[in-house]
Amino acid sequence: MLISLIFLCSAELLLISYPIINGKRSPISLKVCFDNDSASDEWLIFLKNATKVPLAPHIPMSNFRRKRRRILVIVNPFGGQQKAWKMWQEIVKPIFIAAQLDYKVIKTECVKHARTIANVVPLDDYDALAVMSGDGLISEVIEGFLLRPDRERALKMPIAHIPGGTSNALAASICFQCNEPFAPRGIFCLEAALMVARPRYLPLRICHVQTEKDGDRSMFLSITWGLVADIDIGSERFRWAGMVRLHMEAIIRIAQLPSVARYKARVSYLPISDEKLKRATRLRHIVARKLFGEDHFKYDEISNIGEEFKSGVKADDMSEAFRDADLLENRRVRINLIGQMSKTISLN
Repeated sequence: MLISLIFLCSAELLLISYPIINGKRSPISLKVCFDNDSASDEWLIFLKNATKVPLAPHIPMSNFRRKRRRILVIVNPFGGQQKAWKMWQEIVKPIFIAAQLDYKVIKTECVKHARTIANVVPLDDYDALAVMSGDGLISEVIEGFLLRPDRERALKMPIAHIPGGTSNALAASICFQCNEPFAPRGIFCLEAALMVARPRYLPLRICHVQTEKDGDRSMFLSITWGLVADIDIGSERFRWAGMVRLHMEAIIRIAQLPSVARYKARVSYLPISDEKLKRATRLRHIVARKLFGEDHFKYDEISNIGEEFKSGVKADDMSEAFRDADLLENRRVRINLIGQMSKTISLN
């Protein structure tokens, strides 16, 4: 994957690439020398066109296009056993610099800080929002977008999930969707950072969840109720232990059943009609991507926001946001994610 073109002089060009070598992305720098300026100009035009990044969906097509893309980065310094900031400095930031991206970094200071940032971020100032944390901060950003008066446009702003928390299910799902090799139990923020450098935009439907305790909430992964949910919530007291905290809480809670909780429910659901897909993807430890079939990963192209867009009314809470008539009527309650650019470049 070519991420940067740097002119050393009129007849020399430095290419920075991250091809897949032995199943993982590895950096390679290649200096190309030309016999004359004409040849270098032709190659430069070809490579720039081949690596051209599509305009972010939240920006109207008529807007002036910046020479360098600008990214707002939100980092949770307490994420991933407090390693997120170090991973930003040592892994992600160098890739942004090599890809010639302009960026602004904000460290979250408290709960719902990311929601506040997303609620006021000037949409014209940035091409994307990169979140370096776990899945929780992504949820805050989505809620911040939904509460804005221009929520329809804000929801079109691309979000990149750079895994920096204990749970990084969204980032893993994006890699799986894009057929990108990654270590689900290890660190794969490099792969996510490269997606920001060479993006394509993937739609993700947002679900509306109502609970007796929390009221209206947005959901983008899955909903869990019962023992597993209680283990996840209760394990917060062992956050210092990383992923092991889930095993610790599970042992304690299961040993105390049924005195700590009893679960009664009525579940309604729509069954999958595709019998072939159902048989191929029954519960397994790891489901091979090819079993889903290529059609499973296809999606509609994302259009840019139109010039006729008008802001609505700011929502005071999530209930008001989800009652937005335009969002519900046009089924626009979705966000756009940053995924891997699928195009390859041949230098033959």
